Amino acid sequence: MLHPRFARQAVCTCDAPVECGVSWTSAISPNATPLKVHFSQNDIWFGKGYALHGLKQFAEAEICYMKVLELNKNQINENRAVSYYNLACIYSLQKLWERSFVSLKQALEIAPNYASDVQSDEDLEGLVTHPIYSSKVKISLQNILK
Repeated sequence: MLHPRFARQAVCTCDAPVECGVSWTSAISPNATPLKVHFSQNDIWFGKGYALHGLKQFAEAEICYMKVLELNKNQINENRAVSYYNLACIYSLQKLWERSFVSLKQALEIAPNYASDVQSDEDLEGLVTHPIYSSKVKISLQNILK
């Protein structure tokens, strides 16, 4: 599961974009009509990354999340945290364990409250059950929860 912080704003105005008829594909279409006109650059890049993530277009999603990090490079904020978290997810799904672990640590350093999501997040399942990285994740989570 993706971390949902900004996704609903950027893709759809309800809690269930697929059920309401907004598909991931239409959300990233160059011809798509925006649902709202007051999106920030963060919302636009994050929303596109979230949609691409949902379509399993991980390389393209990574570019979008990296753009959010670039836009917020001089800040420590939730935009950075959620982008790092979702990078951890897409890296885990691609079995890029070190990248996933580093991104997750960066997300948790900014937003320790995300620690409660890690164990149950399906996208991170490969990382948290990995023979080597599971212990590293466990130690990181224990350090945060102290």
